[in-house]
Amino acid sequence: MKKNRALIITLTSSLLIGCGQTTVNSINDVKEDSQTTEDIVNKEEQTDIYEDSTDGKNLDDVYLQYKDILFTFMESGILPMDDRDIEAPAEEMNTVLKYSSFAVADIDNDDIDELIVYFDDACMAGMVAVIYDYLDGQAKYKFMEFPNLSIYENGTIEAGWSHNQGYAGAFWPYNLYYYNSDSDEYIEVGSVDAYDKDLYECNKEVLDSSGSSFPAEADIDGNGFVYYIYENGLEDYQKIAPVDDDVYQDWLNQYTDGLDKISLDFYRITNDTVERLGDKAYFESLKKSGSDLYVAPYY
Repeated sequence: MKKNRALIITLTSSLLIGCGQTTVNSINDVKEDSQTTEDIVNKEEQTDIYEDSTDGKNLDDVYLQYKDILFTFMESGILPMDDRDIEAPAEEMNTVLKYSSFAVADIDNDDIDELIVYFDDACMAGMVAVIYDYLDGQAKYKFMEFPNLSIYENGTIEAGWSHNQGYAGAFWPYNLYYYNSDSDEYIEVGSVDAYDKDLYECNKEVLDSSGSSFPAEADIDGNGFVYYIYENGLEDYQKIAPVDDDVYQDWLNQYTDGLDKISLDFYRITNDTVERLGDKAYFESLKKSGSDLYVAPYY
C-alpha cells in the first residue's frame, strides 16, 4: 500500500489555468474593514464557538490558520503543499475564485475541523482537491487528489477519477484511501473500475469485434455490473479478471467498516466567507437562504 502522495492520477507540475482577472482586497484591508462594532461583537460570539471542543482545545487558532491559508490563496493564488505549491497567476484569479470553493468539517473524527479546498480553474487538468489538518499546533497540508471526493464516516476517501473513458458507464471509477487513525495518515489501498452491461449493449458490435465483450460469466447476480479492483496501481488496467458485487463490497467494507458517506457543504471563497470561517450559524444561514455563496453538498 502506498501513501497518498503516490497518486495514480498524476498531476502535472504546471497547472493549466483558465483566463480572467479579479481584484482581491488585501488582508490588511479586510482587517481594517472588519473593525466595526458589529463585527467586534460577532468575533466575541465566534470565540465561544471556536472554544467548543470535547478535548478542551481552543479552536480559535485552528480557524485563524485556515483563514491565513485562504486569504493567502486569494492574494497570491498559492495553496501550500509539502513538496510543491499550487499556484495560479494573479491575472487568472477571477476564473479561479469563480469556480473554487472550500468546506470545513471534521472528516477524521479527531474533534478538530479539517479544511478542504477545491481548486477549480474551469480546466480539467487544473482541478485539485487539497485537505489541510491542524497538527501539533499548525495547519498543515495532508492530502491531494482530483476534486471529486466522497468521504466515509470513518475518514476513508473515495477520489473519483477525472475521466470515465472505459466501460464503467453509470459507475464512476475511483481511487480509495484508507484513513489510519493510529498514524493519522491516508493510505492508498487501490482503485476500482467497472463494466456496465448497458454500455456494452449500446456498442455491442464494436466491442465484440475488438474482443471487449461484456464478461457475463462474472455477473453472477445478473445486475449488469462487474468490477475491476486494482491494488498495484493501474499496471494491469483492464487485464485482470472482473469480480461481482459481493466480492467488490467485501473489499470495500474492509476499509469503510460498512459506514455511510458524509455530506460536505462547500462555499465560495470570498472575503466574507473566509472572515467568518468557523461561524457555523453564518454558513448554515447561507445554505438555508439559497445564497450564491453556497455551492452544494458533495458526496
